[in-house]
Amino acid sequence: MSNQNTNRGQNPNNNPNNNNLNNQQPKGPNGQPIMPNGQIPIGPKGQPIMGQPIMPNGQMPLGPNGQPLKPNGKQPKAPKTPKTKTEWLPELTEQERKDAKDSKAKEKILSKAQKYKEKKAKKGGAFKVVNFPEVKETGLKGHKTRIRLQKQLTSKYSKDILNGDIISTTGNRPDTSRYAIEIYGAKKWYTNGDMVTQILKGVDLKIEKSKFIVILGPSGSGKTTLLNSISGLDKVTVGDVFSVGHNLTLLKDSHLTKFRRENVGFIFQQYNLLSNLTARENAEVGENLSVPTENSMTIEEIFETIGMKEQMNKYPHQMSGGQQQRVSIARALAKNPEILFGDEPTGALDEEMGRKVLEILLEVKNRFKTTVIIVTHNPNIAEIGDTVIHVRNGLIDKLAHNSNPKKPSEIDWS
Repeated sequence: MSNQNTNRGQNPNNNPNNNNLNNQQPKGPNGQPIMPNGQIPIGPKGQPIMGQPIMPNGQMPLGPNGQPLKPNGKQPKAPKTPKTKTEWLPELTEQERKDAKDSKAKEKILSKAQKYKEKKAKKGGAFKVVNFPEVKETGLKGHKTRIRLQKQLTSKYSKDILNGDIISTTGNRPDTSRYAIEIYGAKKWYTNGDMVTQILKGVDLKIEKSKFIVILGPSGSGKTTLLNSISGLDKVTVGDVFSVGHNLTLLKDSHLTKFRRENVGFIFQQYNLLSNLTARENAEVGENLSVPTENSMTIEEIFETIGMKEQMNKYPHQMSGGQQQRVSIARALAKNPEILFGDEPTGALDEEMGRKVLEILLEVKNRFKTTVIIVTHNPNIAEIGDTVIHVRNGLIDKLAHNSNPKKPSEIDWS
């Protein structure tokens, strides 16, 4: 009893237990101290300091590395180490810059060529013979039957051909190591209403690689149809047309487009340049469609080959007809084609420019081992060809080989 009274009479401030309660700082819901006014401490930007009291000097609390902690209490990323300055290299000459740029471009081409070569090596290579029944019906009915049979085979085998398989309807296997083009029993019909006209009447032909080929023939002989059929612009109705190992007869239209993009280049009588692009930019259109090879040329090398390095930045309206035709050649060469086709490439040119274009085509053939095939009405041009194909009435009338082809400067132009 006396003890209780004694305790009641004592000053509560002298109780050590009460001192502990007064000295303990109240905590918020996240463990942060509560200010005397009952609020959570606020940082310099008005944000609540979660779990971190403000320092006595009013500054934000610091982390172990001396940097202020983030509002969420996490340690910020360490400051980035400044990059060391590199010493300036000696000034390069204009020729050294050009050589370095050309070397870099060549390395890029060779790298792409190696990747494409590895990808191509993974493709198939099986040889298959498929049956294409002989159609005995004549006229429009017979033509429709042939087209139907061709579409059936195309639907089934087109993708296999594009992937590297060799599909034949005639039983012939192409020798791709020696010949760029092989044709077996090629026939082609055109329709006009109910009228059916046969243009190619059973063509058999082999064209060697890396040769200059000239196709001659009068109007209506079938030479342009033959050119279109071996280049992938069109396809025959019956027979096999092997171009770079692909049987074009059984390729669907979208796959023919892919074949042309990867394997062939074209030069036409009309230049077909884009008027709002410079000569260089027109050539780059072809380069963007190219498949890289080890023999690929840079744009600068191409314009040096055609003798127009100084005109690379000119627009078509600033160039003569001969110069525009040379730019169209540059565009075709930029694709790095295995076969280069020309449909009357000198037809719209005068003698001087015509000879110059032929000289360029011969240089391309000799320097890059490209197979060049041109169609022309000028029989004198045949004298520069390694092989001359005479077409008449839808058939190969004559096949001649020149052991000593002439130079363009030596032929008669009249």
